Amino acid sequence: MVGDARDFLAAAGYGDEEPWVEIGVGLDFGAAFVGNVGAGDVKDFTAIGDVVNTAARLQSAAGSGEIVISSRVAERAETSVSEAAPRELSLKGKSLPEQTMVLSRDRRPHE
Repeated sequence: MVGDARDFLAAAGYGDEEPWVEIGVGLDFGAAFVGNVGAGDVKDFTAIGDVVNTAARLQSAAGSGEIVISSRVAERAETSVSEAAPRELSLKGKSLPEQTMVLSRDRRPHE
């Protein structure tokens, strides 16, 4: 998952050059409901759940070229985030601060 986020940033131009679009990535792990929602001609393929909302909030907190990783992702990708910087975030809809790890274009994981 972290590797895919790194590839996504590289595709946007992060790395040795200036990016052609400024983006940040938020990653969380957990169960979500994914599928078509709606009826008749009004249907959307969507993902619903707390993990989706948390990932969106982490993405909103990510700066240009950053990958903000929830503690759930960090636990599953220990070797990939060894150089990540810890960051505590207060996220909308969460009663407790979220403990995250942040990778930036200056702090890339070794895989």
